[in-house]
Amino acid sequence: MNDRVARILSWAFQPLVVPLYGFVALWFAPFFYDYAPQVKLKLLGLLSFSVVLIPVLCYWMLRKTNVISTPQADNRKERLGIYLITLMCYFTAGFILLFSHVPFYYVAMLFTMAVCLLLMAVINVYWKISAHAMGMGAMLSMMLFLLKYHQVDCPWIYALWLVLSGFVCSARLQLNAHTPAQLAAGFLLGFVPLWTIILFGAIIF
Repeated sequence: MNDRVARILSWAFQPLVVPLYGFVALWFAPFFYDYAPQVKLKLLGLLSFSVVLIPVLCYWMLRKTNVISTPQADNRKERLGIYLITLMCYFTAGFILLFSHVPFYYVAMLFTMAVCLLLMAVINVYWKISAHAMGMGAMLSMMLFLLKYHQVDCPWIYALWLVLSGFVCSARLQLNAHTPAQLAAGFLLGFVPLWTIILFGAIIF
């Protein structure tokens, strides 16, 4: 993999926009079938605004003011602000879903992601951890959940995302943005807590 391909992958699967791919996947989840199209659009629009658009705009402002000096925020000290902004956005999105009559474990997913971002922010003070890998791991666990508990008949999506996760992690290595340990820690931080909460959420609720 050359640097150009690695940069393209890093931008295409930037952790701030990865949730948007998940919202598109949720459109096809069986529990969404009973929702009218306009309700789906409204709900996904609100989530996209709170979880994707606001963090992206904040990131852009931090870049313009040189609070973040590089496109991928390579300096771990510069990442704290965007982590805290994003986790607040996830909490907001969680409350949006809480009052939207969707299954509670989907609400728990967003709150869990906010907690994971808080953990990442704390870890980042002492050790740089991969937000790219965390985003890919979190999305992988959500897709596995849809396959296992909602009988979404698209196993190729899970396989594709698994392969993409490998490519994105390889891209971060190619760009010398992270070490293998930082990538593994980020992936596990995204995958394990989210998979645990949706697993128990599906059983309980």
